[in-house]
Amino acid sequence: MKKRIFALCSALLLSLTVFAGCGSKPTQESAASEPEATATAAPTAEAESSAAESTAAPTEAPSTEPANVNLLTGLPTLTDGAIGKRPVAVMVNNVDAALPQYGISAADLIFELPVEYDLTRLMAVYGDYTQVPDVCSVRSCRYYYPILAVGFDAVYVHWGINPTVAVDTINSMEIDHFDGDSYGSGKYFGRDKDRLSAGYALEHTGVFYGTKVPEMLEASNVRT
Repeated sequence: MKKRIFALCSALLLSLTVFAGCGSKPTQESAASEPEATATAAPTAEAESSAAESTAAPTEAPSTEPANVNLLTGLPTLTDGAIGKRPVAVMVNNVDAALPQYGISAADLIFELPVEYDLTRLMAVYGDYTQVPDVCSVRSCRYYYPILAVGFDAVYVHWGINPTVAVDTINSMEIDHFDGDSYGSGKYFGRDKDRLSAGYALEHTGVFYGTKVPEMLEASNVRT
């Protein structure tokens, strides 16, 4: 009996020793196996600079378009004196009895619109006001032509005018215009003598001396 009691006591002491060992502190090996916290480095000045460069607006490349581009054609044909200056629009006869015209082959634009009796009339537009040639035969205004001319901010040239709606249109729009009826045969308008000698009717012989345009605008204090 005593031996059994002794054996039970020995087993109890052994159990207490095992439980005490389970509650001991972790060893260095177990502590070393735990992951260490990694510090996050602050962004460097170089990284910040790269980010700023990537978000900066792209630099616009300088324009390579020549300064003397004619806005009516897109071609670099303007003289230095005509860069940034207004074009000139000239009314031209287009009936058989007035043919052939001259000066219109140098125009950058030509508008052909009906007038009356199944006839048409031309408006020749010159982008370089320093290079307008002599033009023949110059004819009268119809009200819709100056409306087209003012869309180009052009100086409008004609010889004669419809006394009703065309006059009202020009006056209401305050268009810079030159009428051969106001100047007559002289410095800026005249008559083609060869045509007169050949028997052309007077109204088909009107000439506008386009080479005088710079002088005409300056003398009239017209904005160029």
